[in-house]
Amino acid sequence: MTSEQLPERRPAKIDLDLLPPEYKPPKTLRLNFILVLVAIVLAGLIVPFFILEMDASSGIDSLEDKLSLRNAELNELYSKQAEAVALEAQIDAADNKLNSMDQDYQTFREDLVLWSEIIDEIDDLLPSAITLSSIAQSGFEITLVGSTVDIQTVNNYRQELEESDYFSSAAIKAVTCPGITDCEFTLDIQLSGAEDL
Repeated sequence: MTSEQLPERRPAKIDLDLLPPEYKPPKTLRLNFILVLVAIVLAGLIVPFFILEMDASSGIDSLEDKLSLRNAELNELYSKQAEAVALEAQIDAADNKLNSMDQDYQTFREDLVLWSEIIDEIDDLLPSAITLSSIAQSGFEITLVGSTVDIQTVNNYRQELEESDYFSSAAIKAVTCPGITDCEFTLDIQLSGAEDL
């Protein structure tokens, strides 16, 4: 083999550090650089979390204020609950009283006697052969006093009054005939609905 074919041999590099350690420049390690870089990155990552935490705590404070306000309103409503129950009881009592008054009014309206209609009915059914001298009323009873030439006319009149929607019964109470053509009579009429009272 020729020298040209042989690889060149060089001796290994020898690091001779003959300076004492106090005179040597400090070594900067890559590890220190990496640690500093990691610390900076972590600090950069922590700052947004810190900002978010501050925003969240301010939001929580706002929500706590609203919650305490709502609790105060709720306590105020609970304190007024007894008053509301008392008012509701008063309203119910007034409503019951109003219903009772309405029922009384309806009963009054149903029992209301329109005397003008009663008198008109008595007059409309009155035959021309009968002359009434008085009409008296006591409660739901009407007493007719009159005169006629024929007692059968009084009986027919009594029957027509009894068949009327305004009256429930009619009865001849007294008949006196001092003369042949002149008879006086008394007729009692009961109004319809009086038997229910």
